[in-house]
Order: sequence, then structure tokens, then C-alpha cells
Amino acid sequence: MNQQDLTLAVAGALFGAVVLGWILRWIFGHLNAGPRVSVAEYNALAMRLAAAEDEIADLRGRLAARDRDRGY
Repeated sequence: MNQQDLTLAVAGALFGAVVLGWILRWIFGHLNAGPRVSVAEYNALAMRLAAAEDEIADLRGRLAARDRDRGY
């Protein structure tokens, strides 16, 4: 094996490694992709979260008022 054959073999091995890595990354990305969620579902979730935060704030206020009334 002369120098030119060795150079081509190394270049081919490196190219093959890059192509194999690219293909495996593509497969891995498709296998582990999360579920596709629409913008409407995100908006609905954000609205539910905001409502829950408002309810928590209301309950904390009511609890503080009750504690004040009882003298705690």
C-alpha cells in the first residue's frame, strides 16, 4: 500500500464516519421527537396556568384575611 492508497483509505473512513454519524443523528432525532403540540394547545395551557395562579393568589388572600380576623 503506497501513500496515495493510505490517504484515500483514511479519507474514505473519515467520510464514512461523518455520513454514519449524520444518519444516526437523524434517526435518533426522529425517534426521540416529542409530540407535536399546536399553538392553540399552548395557549389553552397558558390560560389554565394563569387561572390557577389567580386562584392561588385569591386563596392566599382569603387565608391571610382569615388569619387577621382570628388574630394569628
